[in-house]
Amino acid sequence: MIILHLIRHAQQAWDRVTPDAEWVLTPLGREQAEVLAEDLINLGPDSLWCSETLRAFQTIQPFAERSGLRVNRHRGLGERKLAWPLPPTDEMLEHYRRGWQDLDYALPNGESNREGQVRFMAALRFVVEKESREGPDRSVVVCAHGNVIALAEHAATGSFSNVSLDYCEKRTFTLRADGWNLLSGPA
Repeated sequence: MIILHLIRHAQQAWDRVTPDAEWVLTPLGREQAEVLAEDLINLGPDSLWCSETLRAFQTIQPFAERSGLRVNRHRGLGERKLAWPLPPTDEMLEHYRRGWQDLDYALPNGESNREGQVRFMAALRFVVEKESREGPDRSVVVCAHGNVIALAEHAATGSFSNVSLDYCEKRTFTLRADGWNLLSGPA
């Protein structure tokens, strides 16, 4: 069985000028990534995956360096695209809330939660298929983003326990013949 440990990236520095994919970790985020690296030693994953964003890669990089594992990157593991350029903060929060009330809601040039969920779940299926070729029993860490991890939980359970994951928070899943199974969620 392939076990996927989906982990939200560490704290990032964001602004309205720098494109989302280029946001870097804050000093606290780098500390969180170091703590995560220690936690992952006990987990002993067979492989590492992350989105193409810099913050996801920087989150998993300390563990990759310690373990000698290569980080595989996949565009489909990225965060849901709200819109670019980002609207003003008060507007953005309202659009964000509306997107969780209506999974098909999207700003122009943005992605709805449903579209993000379909894309992310397809990327996870790709990861499972690729990892299955390496062996039947594998533990895989996927460093991704809070919205899409919450959407994966929704795909597995039909509900949300929390749409706002903490930095480095983890959900563990498997893919069975009858669909996705959430093995562990919020503590």
